[in-house]
Amino acid sequence: MPNSAETQAKVEQNRGGTQIAVTGFICSILFSMGFVTYMFWALTPIKYLNALHITYYPDRYWATAVPAIIIMFFFYYLIAYMCLILITTYPLSDGGCITDTDKKKETEVKLGTMSDAKHSVAPWVDIPVEIASKLMYQPWKKAR
Repeated sequence: MPNSAETQAKVEQNRGGTQIAVTGFICSILFSMGFVTYMFWALTPIKYLNALHITYYPDRYWATAVPAIIIMFFFYYLIAYMCLILITTYPLSDGGCITDTDKKKETEVKLGTMSDAKHSVAPWVDIPVEIASKLMYQPWKKAR
């Protein structure tokens, strides 16, 4: 039989999921209401708005300017993000492209274990540059 601590933890976890669902539902309703209001203001002629006694509203210029600004900001964000990635990327001649400071030392994981049939996935380790170069660029002997 589960103790009260486990039951309390499950109840708290369920409350968190319920709170997220309620918050998402309220946000979707508010977004929908805002969008309908925006479309009503943007598409309804001024004489109908005045007939409904709606006299305080922004200029119609903003009905087209706001979506245009949002689209321009989106493209600016994409371009700026790509440029930031290109600026912070190491050149191919840099040693950081070969190995990094967080690599495991070759003494921690033996290179022989990488070909071990016991594991389906080889351990995460950088192959030392000397061994990779030797394997990739050694002169292959022709079979006689």
